[in-house]
Amino acid sequence: MSFNPSKCFSMRVTHKRKLVITKYKMDLHTLEEVCNMAKLLTDQHSGERGVYDCIVVGGGAIGLGTALHLVRQGYRTLLLEQFSFPHTRGSSAGPSRMYRNAYIEEHHAKMVQEIWQMWEELEQETKTTLHKRTGLLVINNENVAAFHQLRDNLVRHRLPFQDLTTEQLVRRFPLMSYRGHYNILLDTEAGFLIANKCLRTMLDQFVKKGGTLHDGEKVVKIVPHRMVTVCTNKGHEYKAGSLVLTPGPWAPKLLKPLGLDLPLKVWRVNVCFFKEKQPGSYLNYPAMFDETKDGFIYCFPSRDYPGYMKFGYHLQWDEVDPDDRDRPGQAGGNKLMVDIEAMKAYVQEHFPGLEPEPSIVENCMYTCTPEEEIHPVYHNIAIGCGFSGKGFKMALLMGKILGDLAMGKPSTYDLSPISMKRFLHQKAKL
Repeated sequence: MSFNPSKCFSMRVTHKRKLVITKYKMDLHTLEEVCNMAKLLTDQHSGERGVYDCIVVGGGAIGLGTALHLVRQGYRTLLLEQFSFPHTRGSSAGPSRMYRNAYIEEHHAKMVQEIWQMWEELEQETKTTLHKRTGLLVINNENVAAFHQLRDNLVRHRLPFQDLTTEQLVRRFPLMSYRGHYNILLDTEAGFLIANKCLRTMLDQFVKKGGTLHDGEKVVKIVPHRMVTVCTNKGHEYKAGSLVLTPGPWAPKLLKPLGLDLPLKVWRVNVCFFKEKQPGSYLNYPAMFDETKDGFIYCFPSRDYPGYMKFGYHLQWDEVDPDDRDRPGQAGGNKLMVDIEAMKAYVQEHFPGLEPEPSIVENCMYTCTPEEEIHPVYHNIAIGCGFSGKGFKMALLMGKILGDLAMGKPSTYDLSPISMKRFLHQKAKL
């Protein structure tokens, strides 16, 4: 197909006179620039290599959810991931992630029904089981107001749960030991996602539906404009009308050159696996989280290692560099063992059927903000980061929200409680 600059300019003025004159008079100062833009758009729709409707940077759960949504909508989509699949370097690796209906935050509570509906649809579409329902015990003796807010959200959104007394808890689950008064409820629809299977299923569907995957290719430069240019360590340049950044722990490094210096911290968090004294004794127990003075402890029967319970302690941590997270001293000497010791003490007090010392200790990374939220930003560049350990279960819905924002579509949710705008004194000029 031949390209005639004057014809292209005339055509665009004829069919979109007001848009072209208003938009390009401010941003494009020459006829040559207008024609270059038109050629890029022509290439985009003719399928020329390197030009896409949207590029997604980061192939963790949120990035895969975004890429899958975009390709389902018919957009020509490129997914760039710096590591080769599968890998364990980001925040999405591992066999299991908890999901739940019980949230203190109202904006999260509003999302849970659609979140779960989207996972069910993916299971039906692929004829694959991606979850196991266990129920979730919410135990709280430290922050009564927060517990009642969480309970009120379940009632308000008609999400099923059961109230339990301490006596009912230990009678129903005799290998859990609690004494005195506790605020307790059972979120009956909670459980865990089979995380590595979820990632593989989303990736397979993305490629099956025509998406382009380039893993093992790291983004080294982003040039914002009406057509965004993305440069990689392999010397390639890709262009797209829209860009979604879901870089996980690498968000601070990737966003600063775009003028976004957000209050993000990357934490290295220990995960402990305690062995059952009697194999299988906790197999059918629910997941649990218990708010403590400094954070909350959670656990559930391990899919990672059968015969073990998986425990984590969600609390404030020292910052690490995601590229050097395993280097001695990176994890913050004063807090390195705090969560392990806290989990050991908790197990010894409340889980008599488990060995008192963890047999296995692993780690993962959280990307967090002071308020632990999620942050889409409104432009032709959308950004999703700072999920603070909550993101995996929300991957499909967050992917839909981010993909729609990048393509100029409004969200059906009020995003103000989770908007990046809360932290921006000035926006990047895109």
